[in-house]
Parts: sequence; C-alpha cells; structure tokens
Amino acid sequence: MAQQLALRVNSEVKRVLNDFDRASTRRVAALKNELIAAGFPADGAVAIGNAAINGDPTKMKALFIEHRPGSASVSRSVDGTYLKIATFRKSFADLLAMIEAGNPASVMAANFQAIKDQATNLGASGLADAMTLTQRDLLIRDTVNSVVISSVLNVGQQSLPTGRVTIIRHPWVDGQATYLGIGGLILTRSNDDRIVVFKATAGAALGLPTSDDTPVPDSQLTSAPAGIIISNPATNQTSLSYTLNNRQYTIAPNHTQQLTVGTTWQIGFSPGPNAANKRYSLNAEGPYASVVKNGEWDLQAQEFSIRLHNPANSNSNLNYLVDGTAAAVGAGSTVEHKSRAPLLIRFDRGNGSGTTTKLLKQRGKYYFSLNQASQWDLFQGEPESSNDANAGQLTIMRPSLASLRQGAGTMLFDFTGNEVTPSGGVGLLDALKAAQ
Repeated sequence: MAQQLALRVNSEVKRVLNDFDRASTRRVAALKNELIAAGFPADGAVAIGNAAINGDPTKMKALFIEHRPGSASVSRSVDGTYLKIATFRKSFADLLAMIEAGNPASVMAANFQAIKDQATNLGASGLADAMTLTQRDLLIRDTVNSVVISSVLNVGQQSLPTGRVTIIRHPWVDGQATYLGIGGLILTRSNDDRIVVFKATAGAALGLPTSDDTPVPDSQLTSAPAGIIISNPATNQTSLSYTLNNRQYTIAPNHTQQLTVGTTWQIGFSPGPNAANKRYSLNAEGPYASVVKNGEWDLQAQEFSIRLHNPANSNSNLNYLVDGTAAAVGAGSTVEHKSRAPLLIRFDRGNGSGTTTKLLKQRGKYYFSLNQASQWDLFQGEPESSNDANAGQLTIMRPSLASLRQGAGTMLFDFTGNEVTPSGGVGLLDALKAAQ
C-alpha cells in the first residue's frame, strides 16, 4: 500500500506539472503570432519563443534587439510578458529536471519557493497553490519511502507502536491502516479528498479508544483475596483512627486494610466529639467502609459493585475473566458485577504480550481502553472525549486542477487547449507547514 501511494503521488505530480508546462508553451505560441503581426520576421519570432520556452531570458532579450523592426513599437507590450515567461520557465525547467532525477522535496525547497515568489508577484495564486500542492505531495512521498513497511495495523494480531507516531490519512490509501516501522509512520485512508497529518497513538489511527489516564495497577494475584477489608473512601478526605483487637491504627483516604480470616476482629473508634466510642465485632467476610451517618462516623458493611464499560469505538466485544468466570462486554455497553469481596479481572492485552490481571478494590465505574503503549488496559472512572487525534493536526485541502488553472491567470499560461481533468479535491508536520 505504501508503494502504491508513492507511485500515485509521482503520477499526480507529473499530471499537474505537465498541465502547466503545456499551458505555458501554448501561451508562448500565441505571443509569437502577436510578434509576427507586429512586424517581427517569422524566424525571429520563433527564435524568441524558443528562448522563452527554454528558460533563457538573456538570449531572449538579445533576440528582441536583433529582430525588432523599427516600426514595431506595439511589440513592447509583449516583450515584458515574454521576459516573465522566460524567467518562470528557467525556474520551472530546473524544478522539472530535479523531480525527474528523483530528488527529495527537501532538496528542491528553494526551487519551489522561487516559483511561488514569482507567482505572488504576478498575482498568479493558482501557480503558487500548484507548487505548494506538489511540494506537499512529494514530502509525503519522501516520508513514506524513508521508512520500512512492517505490516497491516490491527490490534490483537501484532505489537502496536508505542507512544505518539505520525499518522497520515490520505484519500489515495486503499485498504487497512499500515504501520511503517522505522520512523514510526502510519498510513490510513481518509474519508474525503482531504489529507490529514497529525501526531497520535496507534489506537487513534484505528479510531480505537485511547486514554492517557493512569490505569489500575497490575496484580500478581491468581485469585481474589478473602477476608475482611476496612476502607476509608477517597471522598472522606481525612484520615481516620481506630483500634483493632486493642491495637491502634490510622488509615488515610483512598486506602484499605486487609484482615485475615479465621479471627474475630473487634474494632473501636470515635464517631465524633461528645459521642461515645463505637465498637463492632467483624465476623463476615467482605468490605466495610467508613461513612458519615447523621453527622457521625460509622462503619458500614458494603456490597462490592463495579461497572465495566467498553467504549463504542472499540468496535468489538471485550472478553475477560471475573474471579475466574468468563464474561464479556459489547462495544458501547456496560456490565455490572457484584460481590462481597474485591474482584479480580483478567483480560488479554491485545498485542500478543499475553494477559494482565487487575484487582479492583474500590466500588464504582471502570472502563477498557488502549493505554499510551497501545495495549488494552483498565481505567477507573469514565472515559473522557480524547483530543488525541487532533494534536498538532494539519489538514491539507486538495484543490482541483480546474481551480489551479483559474487562479494561475492568463499572463503566463493558456489552458484553453488542455484536456479537461476531474476535480481532486525537522518532522513531516513541520515540513508540510513550511511548504505553505
């Protein structure tokens, strides 16, 4: 696919440049007839035209002096146009020769800029746009050619590139997204005539959910821990002191204490100022949370409930084990699990590196997503809308050849005889922006 894109770019570049080349040559032919009508000898008019087409303004000036009849003052309205065409043709011929020789766009930057400067001075915006379009196409071709094809990009079949890579969405890319290894470049198809270049993760290239939040830590446990769990939820925002079998403890917010089974645990604590201490015997396994009831601290047995969400853009069911039992959650769906103890979740990373295990010690919402290493992971909370795919994004509109012709004007070109063509519509990002 990468090779096909490079070949298509070369073909499109030649199509645009050849179109401008023919229009420029035709304009010279029209001016030649004006010279003859003004009294220039035919062979002199032909020689002047050839000098202009060959991009030799010095020779063209000499030929004007040599062949200009004394009575041909009307031709002076033409010789200025000839000079502009010859100057353009010189820069244009140099550029065409370098492109034909296979030079990279970076080497030809000065050549493109010279023509764009001339086009700006002449008000020929279509010519400047054609040079910008060609330069950008060649920059993309060079970037594609500079890397080595790895394989089709597909979560679950290969190890995805980690971190941010350059992603090109291009209307000329067919089929699946392709990862080009060395240089970290991903090619994927654009849904319209625009070219979009941006920095993002591989998951973003595939349109998959990607999170830069901190995932739930991996666990080495093979089964969920049994016993009694005392927790101080993060929402309490304060540390709490208590005794367990007459030993003093303090627990910070968002922390838990695991107690072994087979022992009766006596817990005591102060519910607040001017209130008698409370004492409980903890016999039943499961979680107990510190809560505020009627303005006083208390300890409450809790049912352990979690909600696992699979974002809609994962585009597939996610299979996992919950305490050793197979379960699945569909794309865009949420599944709830309840227990009297923390839940152990096990699932496949999706990149050939095997499975991972997460111990969910807190109730609430969790969601599956790719992490920044392009591996499936589990995160607490709810997924946020990601701007990952828009980071540093550059959108390149592909103007039609008809609009380029119209903007180029009639001073240097005559497009009337050219065939009608259908409308087309540092790092690579920096290079493309510099080519504007």
